[in-house]
Amino acid sequence: MQVSPAGQALAHPHVFLETEIEIEFNEQGLKGIWQEWMFDEYQSSWIINQYNIDQEGEISSQELDRLYRETFENLKHYNFFTMVMVGDEKIPATKIEDFSVKVQDGLAIYSFFVPFDMEINQEKQELFILVYDESYFCHVFFPPDDIGFKGDLSSWAIDYSIQKKSSLRFYFGMVTPEAIKLSITPL
Repeated sequence: MQVSPAGQALAHPHVFLETEIEIEFNEQGLKGIWQEWMFDEYQSSWIINQYNIDQEGEISSQELDRLYRETFENLKHYNFFTMVMVGDEKIPATKIEDFSVKVQDGLAIYSFFVPFDMEINQEKQELFILVYDESYFCHVFFPPDDIGFKGDLSSWAIDYSIQKKSSLRFYFGMVTPEAIKLSITPL
């Protein structure tokens, strides 16, 4: 009997999350990105039960600190799945602020701010915002249908579109992330 070697098994992703996003500007340019990640029902159930979040979505500061340390802090090694690109230059997220968790309709939602503090001093600047997990342990539904803008919007003309980034294909070339392409012009 002849035995053939087994082929590669592909068993990802394990977690699914939908994103909401608000892009914040200040007088200098891109201040950062507010994100919400709404987890699938299975991951949400685990988060809610593991971290003792009651049905009203209340979580104590102690529980929130523990949840952050055990489920989110390690994502700094993966740039919190967030990056900005200017041309071919990748600018990864290095920290987050204002982390919180709530429960809505039985689903766990992480909210946080990713500061970028990027000055825009050209006549027109194009940049791309991406949120994805290159390991593909998590499937990130990005970009969301609605993209919000906040902060100092009177200093900028902002246009956006959605664009696939074929140069960033991952998971054996089978997944192509989509980016929010921003065209920003000082007023």
